[in-house]
Amino acid sequence: MEVDSVKDMFGRSISKYGVKYTRYIGDGDSATHKGLIDLNPYDIPVAKLECYLHVKKRMGTRCRNVKKTNKKLGGKSKTSQKLTVNLINKLQKYYGLAIMRNQDNVDEMYKAIWATFYHFCSTDKNPNHKNCPEGAESWCAYRRAEAEGIISTFKHDYLPLDPEVQEAIKPIYEDLSRYELLDRCKGNNTENNNESYNGLLWHFSPKHLHNGFKTIELSNNFATAIFNDGYSSILKIFNVMGVIVGPAARDFAALKDDTRIRIADHRQRASSKEGRSSRRKASSAEQALFEEAEGELYGPGIAD
Repeated sequence: MEVDSVKDMFGRSISKYGVKYTRYIGDGDSATHKGLIDLNPYDIPVAKLECYLHVKKRMGTRCRNVKKTNKKLGGKSKTSQKLTVNLINKLQKYYGLAIMRNQDNVDEMYKAIWATFYHFCSTDKNPNHKNCPEGAESWCAYRRAEAEGIISTFKHDYLPLDPEVQEAIKPIYEDLSRYELLDRCKGNNTENNNESYNGLLWHFSPKHLHNGFKTIELSNNFATAIFNDGYSSILKIFNVMGVIVGPAARDFAALKDDTRIRIADHRQRASSKEGRSSRRKASSAEQALFEEAEGELYGPGIAD
């Protein structure tokens, strides 16, 4: 369905709008890009960009899959870090930051990704921080100590990655740091707007319920109007239909729009982000236990 929809949109862009879509943002599903290549709607190739948030999730997914394959990688150790849920979340987070902070430079993106790997592998006897940023403002404590001239007394305040964990996840880093992939991640493109719109559409037409074509069409029009212009756009539709809009309707639309803005502002606060991060970690740990007991029930390519 997704492939057919994209092919329809690209195929009619010239006749309907007089434009050519030269790029699109995907989430790693190669079937859509292959469909566009086979369609060849223009005299120029269509480039595929990656949603960097979806690419970031691959790090966590691959690490969890490796852990499921080899149970010895998990657990606890007093001398090294095993592949725990918290460690996987850290690796995924730092991988995403490496892409986000170097969105216009693939070389720096590559260097930052490997900096996180070798940073966690480092020990007091064998420090390996050459890829970490230099200077007193660096996120790397070793580099900060180096800039302050106290490297001789520096001690790592974390355990290094277990040697077996290093060997298991290094191929993941090699695959997810390919220049071809990182080049498609330039610009910090995301599909957040699409996902937000989808949530609004499902509010009018829940995806777990069957709906007819007319209902889906109306839901799509309402969702598009509200997503772009807020609930006040519904009042404009009423005016076109000849419906008299009173002060109660106007106040209701203004209240709904103010509420949306207030919720968005709240989600940007540090305390709110910390809360969401904590809930996300708890959910990831719970999901890992479910998958360990039942096997993976959902994922890309699982039905192939």
